[in-house]
Amino acid sequence: MKKTYSSLEFDPIYLFSIIEKASIALKTDTPPIHSKFSYSADEKITKESIFFSAEDRRFTFSNWPAQFKRITKKETQITPKIVRQPIYLQKNNIQSPPIESMNMHEYKQEKFELRTLQSKEVEFKLLPNPPVADINQILLYLKKVIEENYEMRSIGQAFEIARESMRQIGVSSTTAHQKEIWEMSKYANIYMKKEQNLGLPPKEKQDLIQRIDNWLSEIEEEMGKERERLERIHLENEAKKREEKERIERERREKERLERERLEREKLEKERQQLEEE
Repeated sequence: MKKTYSSLEFDPIYLFSIIEKASIALKTDTPPIHSKFSYSADEKITKESIFFSAEDRRFTFSNWPAQFKRITKKETQITPKIVRQPIYLQKNNIQSPPIESMNMHEYKQEKFELRTLQSKEVEFKLLPNPPVADINQILLYLKKVIEENYEMRSIGQAFEIARESMRQIGVSSTTAHQKEIWEMSKYANIYMKKEQNLGLPPKEKQDLIQRIDNWLSEIEEEMGKERERLERIHLENEAKKREEKERIERERREKERLERERLEREKLEKERQQLEEE
């Protein structure tokens, strides 16, 4: 069927010729004969129905639908009105995509941030002896090791030494400074696994120093609170001592008053008895 319809010739003015030719070709199973149809617009064509259901209305005429205006060759087609474009639209609006210029400030900032994350090679140095006097001195020892660019392995050992020093002065994971003990163990495990002769990246070094400064501030704040607590206890004890002293003094005075009254009553009783005897 596809081959039959693709080989048909028809007149575009007389579309019924498609059905006629296809019907003949399909009935005879022979390829259609290509013939040149030439129908004149003035030639009268016999009216035939395409479908059997329209056979009884073959000689019925209907007006052309008003919504579909029929245009003939004799009618002059309406030329569309040319609308003049505004001046700002007359320019060539086809623009190439904007060239993305590199922001040198952002590029330098990104390059700087990458440098701050890179480790530099440093010389091996022996760690100084850690103090064991108090927590502040131990943390200042850690800060000094970090600031003086020791290798990361040595910094890990310094954290381990600082943790053990704090335990020696009575600080453990169950006391008020358990957070510092836990974080020291964490940093010791991290940095002792690093490669030799590699120093801290600048960004990491700055973060560690800031972390130790925060520890010092927190410990100083806790020590201030402890001093305030001890001062309150001292004042409360002093107040209790004063109250006890005042209570004892009041009791002593009360006893003296009662004793004086007793002696006065005895004296009066003796005088009364003497008068009665006389």
